[in-house]
Amino acid sequence: MIRSRRIPPLLSRVTGDGITSALLVTSDGELLGTSTAASSLPGGAFQAEEKENPNSPDSAELPIDMAAVGALVAEVAADYHRLGNELQLLDPRGMQPAPVVASPQPGGSTPSGVKGKSSSSLKCLIVELDMGLVGVASAGSDCYVVALAEPKVEHGMLKARLTVLAAHVQEALSQLAEQP
Repeated sequence: MIRSRRIPPLLSRVTGDGITSALLVTSDGELLGTSTAASSLPGGAFQAEEKENPNSPDSAELPIDMAAVGALVAEVAADYHRLGNELQLLDPRGMQPAPVVASPQPGGSTPSGVKGKSSSSLKCLIVELDMGLVGVASAGSDCYVVALAEPKVEHGMLKARLTVLAAHVQEALSQLAEQP
């Protein structure tokens, strides 16, 4: 079980090595927890530049509203999930009857899901922006783990950290749901 005070230390496991922030958000966009690397704020990625206001100093940086980031990312992830479901319905292979016993495919892969249909859940999404990377991993049907990273971070490392943390969070949340 995850207690609310344990969420930031849990999320801090993925920060570092260019990953500046980690968030845990619901599918509705509500922020459950956040963790920011200590050295990420000065000079790091995802800092807003404000040069239009003549009254503000040149070095002023706007803080990132993590709740707003979480809400936006949850909305984008929900759109990708919906699009994946629609594309799966258009797949002609999904309409064929599945064999009773699935034999291995030539590439060594076997179909996943029920009756050979692939799973339609969003596993991991990495979006590359000018200011950096945004990684999203599904931690169950109603929760996402989000990471904000610098542009130089390797996508494989970001995906690996996100998926491991998402699996841990999903396991902890499933234990919570099973309790009477």
